[in-house]
Amino acid sequence: KKNMAVEPQLSRLDADLLTTNLHYAASYWEEHASNFKVMFTDLLDSETTEKLTQNAATNTLTFNHKIGWIDADYNMEKIFVAYGKCTEIAKTDKTFISSFADAFFEILIAQKPFLDPKVNSVKRNREDPKNSEELVNLKKIFKSERCDTTNLDTFAKTLLEEEFVKSEVLENFYPQLLLYFMRFLCVYDKSLEGHLVSDFMKKMKTDHEEDPKIKSDKLMQEMGAHILQSFGKKEFWETRYAQLKPEKGTSTYDWYLDWNSGISKIFKDHVAPYQKFKEGKGPQPSVLHIGCGNSKISEDLYNEGVTKTVGVDFCSSVIDFMNSWKDFKNLKDLHFEHMDCRGLRFDSGRFDIVLDKGCLDCIVCTPAPLKESQQFLEMMFCEVARVLAPGGYFVMASVALDHKKMDRFLHVTERFPWELVAQRVAKKNTQFPIIITVYRRKEI
Repeated sequence: KKNMAVEPQLSRLDADLLTTNLHYAASYWEEHASNFKVMFTDLLDSETTEKLTQNAATNTLTFNHKIGWIDADYNMEKIFVAYGKCTEIAKTDKTFISSFADAFFEILIAQKPFLDPKVNSVKRNREDPKNSEELVNLKKIFKSERCDTTNLDTFAKTLLEEEFVKSEVLENFYPQLLLYFMRFLCVYDKSLEGHLVSDFMKKMKTDHEEDPKIKSDKLMQEMGAHILQSFGKKEFWETRYAQLKPEKGTSTYDWYLDWNSGISKIFKDHVAPYQKFKEGKGPQPSVLHIGCGNSKISEDLYNEGVTKTVGVDFCSSVIDFMNSWKDFKNLKDLHFEHMDCRGLRFDSGRFDIVLDKGCLDCIVCTPAPLKESQQFLEMMFCEVARVLAPGGYFVMASVALDHKKMDRFLHVTERFPWELVAQRVAKKNTQFPIIITVYRRKEI
């Protein structure tokens, strides 16, 4: 039979060399950029693009965390969200990934005269990997006065939005993009095997050697073991919050959602005590925010006229900070108390609304056997049900559990005196959807 294979027309990728020799990385993109762009434009459907971008994000986030060369909070709070948004954009705009890569590699290409082409391979320092030469060099490039990031800034601002801070982006976001785009280039090279897209169209469409989703799922599990488990440790949060200062502009931070990106609409549409108050048909509701951290939600509620808000957290450092912060902001009526949501020191029926925005997820991440974690969740739900007044509302934002899962594992509607009011997907531009569930305490 006639051999249908086409002779390779382009050089093959050396993935190790791509990250150990930046001169090679720039040269490889110069040779392959056009073909890579055609692959994304002509070959990939939205489903395949989504899988590839999720896979690239998961690999990169995991590497960043393991090596520790990128600030851990920035990696999980900002890069994580940016890559989620990148996935959403790429599903509808086939040119986005290739244009984004172009903006990144044009910086390396401009630096080629200053890069050594003779360095064939730099072995990563296994004992101190974050200080390996290739990673240090990447950061040096973006801190160089010769580095013009104008085009790349456009993409970063799209993905990071109000979180775009140039100094942070140069230090943490731009250097790790080489690893992100390397994931796409590896798939590109393996699929095309050096051929032009025009010669390889049929083969690419029918030959799926590996489903990126399988690899992505495995890495998500690994991230759960290495990253998410930290969120259940009190010492992690104490360390995180110890450096906060109320006078700094970035002193507050809202996980998952802030007032304007989802919580406000839920309150207006589904939380009766808040609705009646805003319509002038009921008294001001009392609100308890469990696991409040350094969230700004209490100030947002205060500005809406709801001044009877109490925030609790099991980290004493963040409660000390929030009490200083409220004085700094002159929000005298707000209260913050050092308290664990599994053992609340409040009278029964004290609150009209209880809000949880990630506290449940931290309990799920507790480094304990599954049965013990389940007991912790039951303790939390028991306390929430106890401190809620009859007819009160429990609003919960989570990526770990929705109503169906909670009913299956904890039998929440059977064991606790509340009923489901609403459930909404509040945010879709991240790797994990954020689910807001609203319960109403029955008037027994």
